[in-house]
Amino acid sequence: MNVEHPSVVRLERLGWTVVKVAFVALVLMLVLNPATKGRAGFSGGGLETVLPARIKAAGLFSVKAELSGEITELTVKPGDTVMGDQLLAVISNPEIEGLVERARRRMEFAAERLNQPKTVAQPQRRWLDEQQTAATKNLHAAEQRVREFSLADAEQPYARARANATRIKSLLDQHLATAREAEDAQREADNELRNLNARREVGARLRQELESAQSQVKMARLQLDSASPAAAPDSGYAKLEYEEARAAYESLNERRGGLRIVAGHPGTVIRVNATLNGAVQEGAAIFEIANSGNLHFDVSAPATIAREVHTGDQVMVRVPTDPPAEVPARVAQVLLEPDPQQLSYLIRVTIPNPAPDRLLVGLEGAVAFNH
Repeated sequence: MNVEHPSVVRLERLGWTVVKVAFVALVLMLVLNPATKGRAGFSGGGLETVLPARIKAAGLFSVKAELSGEITELTVKPGDTVMGDQLLAVISNPEIEGLVERARRRMEFAAERLNQPKTVAQPQRRWLDEQQTAATKNLHAAEQRVREFSLADAEQPYARARANATRIKSLLDQHLATAREAEDAQREADNELRNLNARREVGARLRQELESAQSQVKMARLQLDSASPAAAPDSGYAKLEYEEARAAYESLNERRGGLRIVAGHPGTVIRVNATLNGAVQEGAAIFEIANSGNLHFDVSAPATIAREVHTGDQVMVRVPTDPPAEVPARVAQVLLEPDPQQLSYLIRVTIPNPAPDRLLVGLEGAVAFNH
């Protein structure tokens, strides 16, 4: 019968004690590690790490004001679900309304002349003089706006943003910049391009206003001339006069449609940057609408977790509904992102919206990763 030496027994017990202590310390480190800002545990025989996730809309777009003015009707609020053709707001712009009304009166006057070609129109001379004076004043104002308009204040920021995006892309190719930095730079360039296109639209509308003002002056002069006792009616001229007046009215009336702001796309309103009876500027983003058919769950994770996660990995998404829901999903992207405290990664999981009737964008969910 072999009897082990007491010192050998003590060493074996000490060895098993060290192993047990090390294992407990490892589990506590994983559970309490503040870098994860989540928690860890055992699930299905493996280690599970649960991290908080920022919920974002997979698609986000802005609805801008086509004309400046005052909000007289506001039909939606954050959280409302809207259709693509739904009316969101109405803007009042007396200047545009006045232009449309004058164009309508000119068209009616021209139609009357066209329908009565054998009758010499004798409108009051004073009224026609006032119409010509007002039309000339509008023409001078339109010419002044065209002279003062410039694209430089939009072209220069776009050129800088585009150059910066190109530079960051080059640094990314050399592994000297992060994908998040490249994405932010490209987003800034895209925003500046939208601003430039909006300014170009403003320039086009200003030129259209100038052409309309020139047509109004011409029409006023023709009407004044036709009121002369020596003026003889001419059916060909009356038809041309009517066609020009109708075209001017239709153009201005179409522009007046910009006073009614519609969604353009279906989705959920997440922000309203206007108030009832408040002033808005042309080109300003009034509404932000999220296409909440799909949701991004963005997790900021340390390298110790992110290096074990790969695109396509199975995860469990925890949605802050009432009651809370768990949705199986797969990792869509793993991106390096700058963090002021430590080097971290962005892990993005995209799922179909499990609660389309609720505004989940902006809330915090969670994603569970199995190791």
